[in-house]
Amino acid sequence: MTTFVRGGFTRAGFVRVGGVPHHVEVTGRGPVCVLGAGLGLGWFDWDPVVPLLAPHRTVVRFDRPGLGLSG
Repeated sequence: MTTFVRGGFTRAGFVRVGGVPHHVEVTGRGPVCVLGAGLGLGWFDWDPVVPLLAPHRTVVRFDRPGLGLSG
């Protein structure tokens, strides 16, 4: 999936780590900033922050195994 947001395009999909699928979303341009949610939260909990970072950073968000869209 690809959508346009202020600061660049968003790409989302799945990568396998140790055979387990992980949902990943990449948005923006520039130096990489990885956002990992904790306490049972998902990638979407970073929604308020991403528009602030994406114009200047490549923002990577992901779901931990068993949470959000990850297996």
